[in-house]
Amino acid sequence: MHSRAYMLLRRDLIYLQRHPIQGISALPISSANIFQWGAKVEGLQGTMWEGGVFQVSLSFCEDHDATPPTVHFLTIPFHPNVDPESGRPCLHQLGDGWTESISVAGILIALQCLLSTPELDPQCVLNMEAVRILQDSPHTYAQLALDCVSASMRVDAGLPPYDPRYG
Repeated sequence: MHSRAYMLLRRDLIYLQRHPIQGISALPISSANIFQWGAKVEGLQGTMWEGGVFQVSLSFCEDHDATPPTVHFLTIPFHPNVDPESGRPCLHQLGDGWTESISVAGILIALQCLLSTPELDPQCVLNMEAVRILQDSPHTYAQLALDCVSASMRVDAGLPPYDPRYG
């Protein structure tokens, strides 16, 4: 007999297979372990993150219905709400706002939206340098976001994040 957490994740997997979401894909890393997922989140169209393909890991535990997953960007964007070292995002849904009704799709949609709508509340800021640049020089921040988009596309294509010919 499977745990409640297993059943919730299985439900989410079936939902994502039957109802694909534009710019989002996610699957367990192996068929033997439904608690470790890999995902891709694309930047929303019409935003500075459009075209970006950000790889995300999601780790669920046996009490998933009571505990949010551990989520990390593996392709780390330069963003106020993403820790630049670990790739951990700050999302209300992954903290105090967690309920078992939040699906894998809901988490990934929230990440997709977070990219284009940074939260500047000090409790949500994980990258002070990104906040400073966003506030002091929005044009520079937009260029850094575009650099992240280009790097993410290269990584998604199996290339190094930056072309070694250009330093």
